[in-house]
Amino acid sequence: MDHIVWKNTIYQKFTSRNYEKIENIANHHQCRLGKWFYEGEGRAFEHLKSYSQLEGYHKNVHDNGVQALELIKNDELTQSLEKLKLMESASEKVMSVLSQLSHEITDELAKNDDMEAKLGNKEDELF
Repeated sequence: MDHIVWKNTIYQKFTSRNYEKIENIANHHQCRLGKWFYEGEGRAFEHLKSYSQLEGYHKNVHDNGVQALELIKNDELTQSLEKLKLMESASEKVMSVLSQLSHEITDELAKNDDMEAKLGNKEDELF
């Protein structure tokens, strides 16, 4: 949801031609997903395949969005629109990878529950 809000900010600035404080737009480390990924609970899943795929796509969303604003600020419409397309493409990939990651986390948690259940049964047999 946060990325929809973030992209909306990009589009609002783009359509209103409000290019003030472009440098203050959150980068891929500063947004909530970035904080989860780099500093927060997300790091517990860095061993999962999808986790490693997320970083590049996420960075591309932010980089292309800001670059689109910088280009339109300099009246480079065609290049700016191309950056917006790249932002959207990367955003779709972020959503897809997050879905995959969610499945991987669910599978891992289920395996851990199965393991705990098996260990619990073994523990009962020992005592």
